[in-house]
Amino acid sequence: MDVLFLLRKVLNRFRKADFEIVLPEWGFVVIGEEGLHLDFNRATKAVIVSRITEYCKRKNITLDDVAELDLIYNHWHQNNRNWQVYRLTGAEGMKKDAPIVPPDFEFTLRKQLSFYFRHDLHMMKKEDWIWLRICLKEGVGSEFSLNNVVYIMHPSDSLNVFTSTIKKSYKQYLLQALVLSLHCTKIKELELTGRHLRSLADMVLHQHSQGVMSRYRYNQVDESPLSCFRKRKESPPDISDDRLICENTKEKRARLSQTQETFGQNKQPVVQKLTYKLVTGFHANEYVPGMADGDTNVFHCTVKFAGTSVIEGIRQLGPAGLAKLPLPSHLGNIHSLAKNCMIISEGNH
Repeated sequence: MDVLFLLRKVLNRFRKADFEIVLPEWGFVVIGEEGLHLDFNRATKAVIVSRITEYCKRKNITLDDVAELDLIYNHWHQNNRNWQVYRLTGAEGMKKDAPIVPPDFEFTLRKQLSFYFRHDLHMMKKEDWIWLRICLKEGVGSEFSLNNVVYIMHPSDSLNVFTSTIKKSYKQYLLQALVLSLHCTKIKELELTGRHLRSLADMVLHQHSQGVMSRYRYNQVDESPLSCFRKRKESPPDISDDRLICENTKEKRARLSQTQETFGQNKQPVVQKLTYKLVTGFHANEYVPGMADGDTNVFHCTVKFAGTSVIEGIRQLGPAGLAKLPLPSHLGNIHSLAKNCMIISEGNH
């Protein structure tokens, strides 16, 4: 497997519409330079990829250049991967008055990783987020493998780290290198995973300003304290056929009001899975008398919700009349728990 093969593989991951913006960001390919003619409007994606590959071949592209492009791709299409969230503790060097210096962090991380792996490391900073691409090498020819690549995102001045899937045999050493490089003492794996990286970051970085409290974070409160006495107009019920009469308008509005008090009016964080593991006694004893002794017969059950946006789906259950309101705390507080895998036992639900 050579560098040009890897280059073509990375280029083919992009959408055709991405190239016009991605190539200047990458910097290795100069659009309009002599020897490179790209017609983004008429040429097919295959033709564009082929011409870029030939151009890079003449410029003697290296594996480091391809790795930088791969890191840019994963920044652009960050929701194509599953992310795991971690929280750091004992962060002496991560104070606001002493922010992380990317070059120093990169140097320290390279040194720490070198104790455990042969590796390639690339870093870039976008906004206030530090992005890492770490290729862990093992065996012959692994220098050209993309199978052992780990992507890491770390918001500056925070105590959280987000990683793509890490092989079990590498995990302990890679996390230890991160802990030492960030001058921390421990790292804890949170029960929070998903593909929508921005939502995961929102849930852990703004854990206490979710739901109805999110209006303060988005500056959606009234400027005048007297404005709270103004009566807001209520939108009429949505009736597509004017011959139909809604007989429970008051109930619908009450359900909507209760839902907004719990979840607020802003868009909910996006998670694709929600898992509850129940370790409780069995309470439907009238139906199954043999399980009446809940103290000795512990009932184990796993309930999974899955969808494009599970929290938003749960929010819509109330107004649709499909759930009893108010929702129990383990459902109504999902957005503020910073986890999507929970264990419910007697007394904590």
